[in-house]
Amino acid sequence: MKLRHCEEIRIKQDIPHAGQELDNKHRLIVVLDGKGSMETDDECQPVKEGDVWVLLPGQRCSFYIESFRQLSLHVFAFDAYREQEGEDDETITLRRAIWPLAGRMACTAPSSMFTRCRAMEDVWQQADERSRFRAQAWFQELMYELAVHADSAPVEDSLETLEQTRLYLDNHYQESWTIEKLAAMAGLSPYYYMHLFKKTYGKSAMDYVNQLRINKAKQLMGEGRERVREIARQVGFSDEYYFSRKFKQQQGVAPTVYMKSRRHRVATYHTAITGQLLALQTIPGAAPLDPKWSAYYRQKYAIDIPVHLRDPFVAENWAVNREAIRDFSPDLIITSDYLDQTVKQELGHMANALFIPWKEKDWRVHLQMIGEYLGRDKEAEQWLLAYDKKSAAARETLRRAIGDDSLLMLYVNQSTLYVCGSQRTGSVLYSDLQLRPVAQVESLFAYEQITLDELCHYHADRLIVIVKKDQPSRDFWSELQKTEQWFSLKAVQNRHVYEVTPDPWLEYSAIGHERIMEESLRLFAQYHPN
Repeated sequence: MKLRHCEEIRIKQDIPHAGQELDNKHRLIVVLDGKGSMETDDECQPVKEGDVWVLLPGQRCSFYIESFRQLSLHVFAFDAYREQEGEDDETITLRRAIWPLAGRMACTAPSSMFTRCRAMEDVWQQADERSRFRAQAWFQELMYELAVHADSAPVEDSLETLEQTRLYLDNHYQESWTIEKLAAMAGLSPYYYMHLFKKTYGKSAMDYVNQLRINKAKQLMGEGRERVREIARQVGFSDEYYFSRKFKQQQGVAPTVYMKSRRHRVATYHTAITGQLLALQTIPGAAPLDPKWSAYYRQKYAIDIPVHLRDPFVAENWAVNREAIRDFSPDLIITSDYLDQTVKQELGHMANALFIPWKEKDWRVHLQMIGEYLGRDKEAEQWLLAYDKKSAAARETLRRAIGDDSLLMLYVNQSTLYVCGSQRTGSVLYSDLQLRPVAQVESLFAYEQITLDELCHYHADRLIVIVKKDQPSRDFWSELQKTEQWFSLKAVQNRHVYEVTPDPWLEYSAIGHERIMEESLRLFAQYHPN
């Protein structure tokens, strides 16, 4: 980059352009004093003391102020270049380029900025070669700092304009969008807008647009009146194949599979069955979406699953859930047999029902039974083959990470401590991943209550502690960690304790186990499968 001109301008009346002869240059504009408005490319933005803007070549700007007011600003004109190597190693060509940051910039120290701007102008005006070189160096340093703060220092005005663009997208997602177009609407540089959007909303702007489009597409698919190509066009995708790729990336199934799954009105009355259905590329229309036990499904499939049932294992919830299922009017109900007999009878009267033998069969058999019931037995076999392949790779990664260390899983539920057995809760760790359990849990089916003194006899190298999200459980867990018995544990002394949440660690399903496997890699090997 090369500084071409700098000057201080005092505006006492509306003027069409500040430095019209500089319109073909990049311009850094620093507002030193006063307030007014600046119009660029038919968009008017308020400006005030401390504002910093970068305008691109060709952007014409006009300043407007109220009567009896004035606006003082520094204008720095500069060119940006990109190096291009020649055919031989000794030749380098400089080509004009567009500076990647434009629009309103973050300024964290206005008073220091003002002092540096005036110092740069004083040195620049001396016009000798050494002074101009010094001004160039100061300007390069200033632009570097602005680039750094563009990523790390969002200002209140930027957040407000960012939210305005997000709300606009909610109603205009079907239009053609680019980061440059959105950034121009917000009056921010594309680079700053892109990073501020992701930092504020947790996803990129284009991912947000695509999510809006896919949510609308799912709504249209549920109505069942349009073909995939027409739905893609209606929601803003010009390429049907690109739409299909994005849809499968976000939903885990192709659009045609999703549409087919919506033809059957399936309800489930067990969170783990939801995980089995999703592995079979079937999304239920009614399912338990309790925030404590099924936060993952609630977050990812809240729109796809229109009927949100309450926790089925709380007896008081049955009356509300019963009416919700009746209103949904399912064709099929799939749940476990681990329910009250009256509840099972009433579910059986509402629709054709499949009750999975919860204790007698393991999760793999559960998946195969559901697959056969839905005519998706091939999908069940394919999923299990893929899972076994993943678990084999994960075993090798974990073996390298923790060797032959023994492992124990604990569950904190209010003021009670449990050890988790190897046959249900620990089946992923001990069976699929073949990690070594402590001897006391090898024959334990699910859970067993223990005291803290008894825990001292479980000599585990590593501890996974599942803590229920309610406050009594959190309080008990906090106090437990202060005890002498806790500090005496081998895993605690070696700092090999891993606190986790019930979701997914207590879910006994295909999807739940896949997530537990990924979490295990993250905990023990700092490895992120996705």
